[in-house]
Amino acid sequence: MTIELIKQLLDACYLAKRAREMLPALPEGVTSS
Repeated sequence: MTIELIKQLLDACYLAKRAREMLPALPEGVTSS
């Protein structure tokens, strides 16, 4: 794996985490994998 690819993966994980924190709570019965 290249450094660039690793950085892209980390950025994607970070953005996904931020997005989930900013979103309101998911409706009951909906789970995030």
